[in-house]
This record gives sequence, C-alpha cells and structure tokens, in this order.
Amino acid sequence: MEMIMIGLLGAIMGILITTPIVYSLHVHPIQLTGEMAESIAEYGMEPIMPAAWEAGYFFNQAGIVLIIVCIAVAIPILSVTRLKVNKALRA
Repeated sequence: MEMIMIGLLGAIMGILITTPIVYSLHVHPIQLTGEMAESIAEYGMEPIMPAAWEAGYFFNQAGIVLIIVCIAVAIPILSVTRLKVNKALRA
C-alpha cells in the first residue's frame, strides 16, 4: 500500500508542478535564434518551439506511471504469496 500511495502522490505532484511550466511555455514559446532559426525559416515555419497544451497528455502519463507502479508492487506480492511459511522460518 505504501508503494502505491507514493506512486499516486508522485503522479499528482508531477501534474501539479509541470502544469504551470508547460502552460507558460505554451503562452510564451521559446524563440529560436541563429542557424537553427534560419534553417527552420527556410522551410516556411516560424522559428519558435511551442509546448503542446492538452490535458490528455498529463493524465495519460500519470496513468502510465500508476500502471508501472502497480506492476512493481505485484512482483513482490506474488513472491510473498508463494513463500512457504515453514521454509521461510527455518532459513
């Protein structure tokens, strides 16, 4: 339970911390300069690097983290359930 709670807390904190940063980069994209800006302008695009602002990205990534945590929790639980009590006490 502790590992699941830590994973859930980490996913929630990750969403809360990164949301303002990504929103700021969405509103004020990074301006590219120098040769990189020139090469991008040759293709007819603006020399900026915007951040995608879609809520689905945050929740999909948090869901993937929680799935990985559940798999990481399942492995020790399965090994403990297969453990023979008498054999464990003697070892």
